[in-house]
This record gives sequence, C-alpha cells and structure tokens, in this order.
Amino acid sequence: TYDTSGLVVMEAAATALPSIVIDSSCAAETITDMRNGFLCDENEVSLKDAIVRATSDRERLAKIGENAQNEVYFSWDDAVELAYSRYEEIIKEFKTKRKIKKKFHI
Repeated sequence: TYDTSGLVVMEAAATALPSIVIDSSCAAETITDMRNGFLCDENEVSLKDAIVRATSDRERLAKIGENAQNEVYFSWDDAVELAYSRYEEIIKEFKTKRKIKKKFHI
C-alpha cells in the first residue's frame, strides 16, 4: 500500500503490460482503471475481481497494455530530468525561505 510507485509498474508498462494496483496507493497515481491498468481495493475479493476483469478479454487487455506503455511508462532520462527539475524547485524555495527568515530574524 505504501510503496512509492514501485519499479515493477514501470517495468510492466515498458513492455505494454498493465498492472493491477491498490486504489489510492502511491503506485496507483498514474493508473486509470480499465484504461492503462487495473485498480482494486486492498482485499482478496477485489484483487480476484480485478484479475478476472484483466484476463477475461485478451484484446481489451492488449489495448490497456498499449495505453500503459504510452501513458504510464517514462524513460530513465525523463525520470532524471523530472527529479532534477523538482530538486531545483525545492532548492529555490529553500533559499527564498532562508532570505525571509534572515530579514525578520526568525
């Protein structure tokens, strides 16, 4: 439930395979049920139902896998670029807050 978007979801999407993930978990952030993956509640019955939905129509499964590849997967280069830009934002915000604190001696 608390996995921070596990690598396995990205690896599956890279090969056009959709994942079944727990709804509202970190791993589910990029998943739209029946579009680019499958969502389930955190219980056995819901997981079973998601497996049945995923495997009951092979053509639909292939299309959802293609959508996962196009919508969920991103390259390591893209991941590094995204992380780098986020760190730049954090550093800029930190420096701005430090200036404010110094100005008001907080």
